[in-house]
Amino acid sequence: MKKTIKPSKSTEALGKTLSFLWKIIKELFQGTVENTIPWLWCFSWLALINVFVYLDLEVMAFKWAGIEKLYEKTPEIFFIFIYLPIAALGFIVWAVKQIKIKKELARRLTNAFLSSKIKNYIGKVPNFISDYPVDEHTRKMTLTSESIPIETFKIQKKHLEAALMIYIDEFKQDIEKGITSIQYSHIPMPEIFDYNLSSVKSKCTYVAGCTRSKIISQSFKNSPHLLIGGQTGGGKSTLLRQIITSLYLNDDNAHFQLVDLKEGLEFQTFKNLKRINVVETLTDVNLALEKLDVELKDRMEKIKEEKCKDIDALIAKKLTEKESPLSKNNTQFFGRKYIVIDEAAEIFLGGGGEKLENIQKVRKAISRIARLGRACGMHLIIATQRPDVKALDPQVKANLTSIISFQMPNLASSMTILGNGKAAQIPFIPGRAILRSGNKLVDIQTPFLSIEEAEALLAPHRIEEESAATKVTKNISKVSISEAKKQKTLTFTEEESLGAAE
Repeated sequence: MKKTIKPSKSTEALGKTLSFLWKIIKELFQGTVENTIPWLWCFSWLALINVFVYLDLEVMAFKWAGIEKLYEKTPEIFFIFIYLPIAALGFIVWAVKQIKIKKELARRLTNAFLSSKIKNYIGKVPNFISDYPVDEHTRKMTLTSESIPIETFKIQKKHLEAALMIYIDEFKQDIEKGITSIQYSHIPMPEIFDYNLSSVKSKCTYVAGCTRSKIISQSFKNSPHLLIGGQTGGGKSTLLRQIITSLYLNDDNAHFQLVDLKEGLEFQTFKNLKRINVVETLTDVNLALEKLDVELKDRMEKIKEEKCKDIDALIAKKLTEKESPLSKNNTQFFGRKYIVIDEAAEIFLGGGGEKLENIQKVRKAISRIARLGRACGMHLIIATQRPDVKALDPQVKANLTSIISFQMPNLASSMTILGNGKAAQIPFIPGRAILRSGNKLVDIQTPFLSIEEAEALLAPHRIEEESAATKVTKNISKVSISEAKKQKTLTFTEEESLGAAE
């Protein structure tokens, strides 16, 4: 038998030293990449040492130690073995602290995994790999999977949160790499976020919700259309109420077309208000959208005629003219239009026995607004419980640039609205949702605005019921079928309108 040669103590000590130095270098590299190093503190220490050397105070220190001759003969040794380590001490102390924190975290993780029985068939628990910040208040921890399915982690989520004193947002697993990641925070998400009108900073802006640390606002200038999805009780109606109220109170030129096919229950708060028209039947929806389609064409023609890129450029141009059309009670044409549809499936699936021809007209008008509305200041806000192909036209959905999803009942529904399964994992907390803007997903708590608060805010703008009914009748009667056909004979193609929008 061959004898195993044990390394000497000096070799072991050298190995441990080199391993520790390598850990320090790794922490400094990771801190540089992730920009987590406290640069101000570290460079302040470096500046202090340089001032010390500049004033030749190190010579006095060597004289005090009685080794000034050694310093004079070998200044290079002083620079390499004394100056550099001391100058870099700020960075080294930070790196050592990170190593200590991660070592303690790994110990706590092992204990948490053992106590919650997260281990594989041979009793091995996941090993700690790394821990780094995702944003200001969220971090991501990566572990070896050790052939433990992700469902085991999810089942023990509450136990891990208690053991580690953290709030876990999600688990992810890369089976090929054998890695499991845990996204977490030390700050809890609020379960109630009260609406405050002062949070809305400008026109065509609404508050989507708050994260653990900040309020997130969305602008229809940047993201012209919005899709809201989620099952009953999640908070869709409350969010719609808040968005409409904010947009209405912050822009006196904004006009609204509200479509409510659930017997007018959701939009009762907004009836008898100036600049708001509510329709409750598919026949009225058809007439209202036909009128909006004509207005869309008029706006695009005007923008193209004035050689502007969008409605904002046109307004800016008209304001510079001596006789501005904005001063002649023509603000409706130049103001933004919001078309809000609650439960789009009622339209696209043709409830109430509506003719297929009328349904197709409605879908075509909504599709045109979705594609061309951004340039002419016409915006879609669509809410639905089931945003699938049948309930929502794919072309319309493709142009809904912002998505707010409340809890979805299953993975398929979540995949349909977000492209991943996160919506099915949202805890059933009223108002808890995920905001998708572009490719970015953010967990939010949407604002709560009660019906009573909304009515109190809108009360000064309410008009008498009789005059409101008269106004609705007049608005609908303005557009006859013959007039609509006449308007449609205008030379207006989708290619020209897209060119004008660009």
